[in-house]
Amino acid sequence: VGHAIYPTGELEEARTVWERGLRGASDVQEGFAMWALGLLDVDAGAPAEAYERLSRARGRMIVAGAGMGVQFVDSGIGLARAALGDLDDAREILGAAAEEHSRAFVWAEAITRIDLAHVERLLGDPESARASAERVLRIAEHLGHSGLASRGRLHLAAAAVTGGDWSEAEHLAH
Repeated sequence: VGHAIYPTGELEEARTVWERGLRGASDVQEGFAMWALGLLDVDAGAPAEAYERLSRARGRMIVAGAGMGVQFVDSGIGLARAALGDLDDAREILGAAAEEHSRAFVWAEAITRIDLAHVERLLGDPESARASAERVLRIAEHLGHSGLASRGRLHLAAAAVTGGDWSEAEHLAH
């Protein structure tokens, strides 16, 4: 339910749902809820708290043998590292998480690659940012997901700006 609420911008309501979901959660469920709560922490301007929350959750998941959701937690850790300014670490973590997602959760791969494209652009690597955003678009088309497609186009346009191709950026933005 929290994932249906989150895109509406009702972040406190989403937080309440995800926190309630922690009661009696399995190790895998806890990992997914912690990932979601970590995203909320980053959105709220608290990336250090997100990093700490997600790092603890990751450790518990590994000890419990609940590896299925680790790439979700890693995606959140990568996003938190980016928000903290650790762009090289973020790129490495997000890239590895996206590859793991590609094996089973392509929608999550797309979300992770959106963040990866942003980090790659900030690192001054528009070619890699473009490749990540193009992968997002391919996934979005496959899934028929207009929201992911819009975000992919936005990051393609941003990569074009970073590469100095303003006409391509304008074309992609419309």
